[in-house]
Amino acid sequence: MNLEELRGKLLPGAGTALAGAVVEELARRRVIYVKGPVAALSGFRPRYDERSARMLDALLVRYLRAGLVPETNEAVAASFGADAELCRQVAGRMVTEGRLVALSGEYRVHKKHHERALEILYRLYETADVVSLARFRDACGVSRRYALLLLEYWDSRGVTAKSGEGRILIRPR
Repeated sequence: MNLEELRGKLLPGAGTALAGAVVEELARRRVIYVKGPVAALSGFRPRYDERSARMLDALLVRYLRAGLVPETNEAVAASFGADAELCRQVAGRMVTEGRLVALSGEYRVHKKHHERALEILYRLYETADVVSLARFRDACGVSRRYALLLLEYWDSRGVTAKSGEGRILIRPR
């Protein structure tokens, strides 16, 4: 369930601070788990019907093949024609489950490739305090566009921060 929706349903009419505190307490007690903008009961595991399972498999193959150069989310969905909406739904679940990483509202990458890129970034920090976009781009072997997409994602997650023309490491391994 969307976290905002949960807060509203838990304590209708209560302030967001109180509802947020209740959600935090439920998560602390492991009654629910929270991942990004979504919450679920601790034992909840989404089930895929046959059609959704086929879509999941197709998307896994597609994102594994794409590496660090993914198509836009809409291009991926459009390629499934009449199943575009199912594609959007399954891909969204895959993000929630941690199989895909939503770098932005427009791009997703497979978790494996995200982890590989993050490992490359950490290795670059072994020899420098500041890593430039160009250095990271070259180390990953991708265009500036995709390198920047990854770096901005990590900036938003508090892993790195922009500093002049480069990035500094905020959160080590």
